[in-house]
Parts: sequence; structure tokens; C-alpha cells
Amino acid sequence: MRSSKFFLLVLLALVLTIQACSIPSQALTPQVVTVVVTAVPTDTPVPSPSSTSAPATATPVPPTATPQATGTATDTPAPSPTSGPQCTVLKAVNFRNGPGLAYYQLLGSFDPGKVLIPTGYNPVGSPGGAWVQVTDPSNKQVGWISAAAEYVECTLDLAKLPPVSVKPPPPPPAPVVSNLPAQGPKGGDIDFAIVMSPDYLMRITAREHGKSKDGDGIDHVQFIVKKKSGERVYANKETTAKYCIFMGGEPDCNAWPKSNGRYVWGATGPEIVSGDYLVTIRAALKSDPSSESEWNFQITIKLP
Repeated sequence: MRSSKFFLLVLLALVLTIQACSIPSQALTPQVVTVVVTAVPTDTPVPSPSSTSAPATATPVPPTATPQATGTATDTPAPSPTSGPQCTVLKAVNFRNGPGLAYYQLLGSFDPGKVLIPTGYNPVGSPGGAWVQVTDPSNKQVGWISAAAEYVECTLDLAKLPPVSVKPPPPPPAPVVSNLPAQGPKGGDIDFAIVMSPDYLMRITAREHGKSKDGDGIDHVQFIVKKKSGERVYANKETTAKYCIFMGGEPDCNAWPKSNGRYVWGATGPEIVSGDYLVTIRAALKSDPSSESEWNFQITIKLP
């Protein structure tokens, strides 16, 4: 009986040994687990999974906080045209190359609302009156406009701006006269002829018909100039030959009058502008001063 138990025990041990030897070798190979650890930047606080509070060293930034300027040149906005002293145009005004109407060369003009940068001041321009030197911020062009209160309003006392040295205004170019008249009417009691000049505009030779010398038998010659609209701009009466529209005589007529660098109709007349003008010449004989012969013609004046 004991031998039978012993035999069974040996048989069982043998079976277990055989099963152990039949297990595949790969089943006994140990498994390797790789853990990847990602480094966290030290200047970025990371909250602990077990805590909802931020680290003591972290400073919370409110959602509406305004970023602070870094102080670098690229972060500083460039000054706008209106960031400093400025002048605003109130009424359409010409932009000139000098302080005054005598500086006839126009650089342009500005409409109401235009904002300009004042850079200089001239209290007495040519002609009189204050003028301010300005820079057009759109193209950096520098010139002058009238400083009269009706034309411009500035954010500073213009008298505090530095004075600006300017050259005297240039002489105005002579107007160009065209559409010249014929040499006068024929067959009357008075013989007329005309002499045109860029220096004095015109003079008239007049003499009693049948005589040869300028002024013979003539009491007076009268000049009347009107705009095409009929508005009279000039009138003058001459009693001595040469009969010059702006007076004068031998050897020369008076020059075309100028005021503030501009040609004008007589010393106190309006400024000459380009356009068509009707000229009337009236002459009377010494034998009958009250009876005038009349000659009408049209001229065209153009300012360069």
C-alpha cells in the first residue's frame, strides 16, 4: 500500500516536470515599459493635479489688462499730422511760394477743413498782413497762406513761431494782350491809330482829319475799359499827346501800374485778371470839345 502511494507521488511529479518544460520561452520573457518624461519650462508655472490654486510665485493677469509698451523704437507710434501745433483752413485759400500776393506763383490751394503744420510766421507780408508758413502733411510741401482769421485757425500763438527769411517777391510777368484792334476808324473828323506795348499797354495817336502831327486839333482823348460783363474797371482823360492809357507823354508813357506785385487798372484800380475787355476811345476837337468821336474794340488779356 505504501509502495502504491509512493508510486503515485513520483508519477505526479514527473507529469508536472514535463508540463513545465513545454511552456514557450517567450512567455517567460520580462516585459519592458518605457516612460517618456516631458520637461516643463521653469518660467511657466504648472498647477499641481491635486491642487486648484496657482503657485505662490505666479502673478495672475486680469483678462482686461492692457499690454505695457516695451520701450523699443518700433513700438512707439509715429506722430500724426495733428499731434503737434496745427492750423485748420476755414475758407478756401491759395498756397503760395512766399508771404504775400506779390508771390504770384501758386503751389496750389486748400479747401476748408484741411489741417496744416505751422512752421514760421511773417507779420507783414507783401502786401501787408500776416502770413503763416505751413507744411502740407500729405506731401511735405512747404509754402505760405494768409494768417487772417477768416482763412485759418491755429492751436498756438503764431507770433511765437520763428521768423523766416524770404527773398523779395519777383517782378510780375507782363500780361499778354491779344485780339488786337484794327488801326482805327476812317472817314471821320478825327484820324485814330493805336500803339500796343507790354510796358504801358497802349497809347493812341489822334489828330484832326487832314492834319499830320499827333495831337493837332485835338482837345482831349478819353480811355474807358470795361469787363465783358459791362463793369467799368478804368477810365482816364488825356489832354496832351502822346495819349497814353495810364497817362504820361513824351518821350514815354507811364508804365502799367503795379500794386503789391500785381498789375492793376490804374494806381487805385482793381487787379488785372485774365479775360476779355471792351475798350472805348473818345476824342474831341478843340473846335467842338463837347462833341466826341468814339472808337470801340475788344482786347484779350492773359496773365502768364
